[in-house]
Amino acid sequence: ELRGQVSAAMLFAAARFNTWVAANNFKDGNEMREAKEQVMSYLIQQFQMMLEDNFDEYCEQFENYLRFRKNEEFHTHKHDHKHDH
Repeated sequence: ELRGQVSAAMLFAAARFNTWVAANNFKDGNEMREAKEQVMSYLIQQFQMMLEDNFDEYCEQFENYLRFRKNEEFHTHKHDHKHDH
């Protein structure tokens, strides 16, 4: 599914970018390696808080946020039939 692929790409991009941001705070790879547990813990904690906040919000606003889903599914599949010309 396209959404799953986009999600995976965005997660990878966020991980790559945040690793680059973290790397800029160290003088070399050894110093960075020594701080790995602290950096990873911080980033994982931040992501978990953001994910939990958004998940909870979606649970509360489910009908509002996804009210166009049926219409979207119609538009996604409207070209699935074959055209005989």
